[in-house]
Amino acid sequence: MGNSPPRYTPEFRQQMVELHRSGRSINGLAKEFGVSNWSIRQWLKQADREVGQGDGGLTRAEREELARLRRENSRLREERDILSKAAAWFANEKRVIPKRSSVREGKLGHPFSKRDVPKCCRCLRVVSTPGTIDRCRHDHALTSV
Repeated sequence: MGNSPPRYTPEFRQQMVELHRSGRSINGLAKEFGVSNWSIRQWLKQADREVGQGDGGLTRAEREELARLRRENSRLREERDILSKAAAWFANEKRVIPKRSSVREGKLGHPFSKRDVPKCCRCLRVVSTPGTIDRCRHDHALTSV
């Protein structure tokens, strides 16, 4: 596991801060509880920051918000890059619009026949006109190419 020092609970840290504020010295607390002077000083600085005093460093809530915003910023940059690449790809892609003769009578494998069009129009509540089948097949050909 390594030679890393033990992690202290927030309650223990708060207790050290309170003991120091009650008049005990940092060196005395460090010797009594087996904690480094540096750790106690850092806990004191952080406790001062939490109450709005101290050296102007970030409070715990501010650090958590900053980390959250950095993660969100990273995710948004990634999404922007993906969308930018997709937009460039679609802009360079050539759309082939088939001739009207190849769209007629299911030459492109359109799933609808002429007798299915009135049923679809009723379901969609669209008025069926003589050109509906051709428009439907043309639209399908554009989306399936």
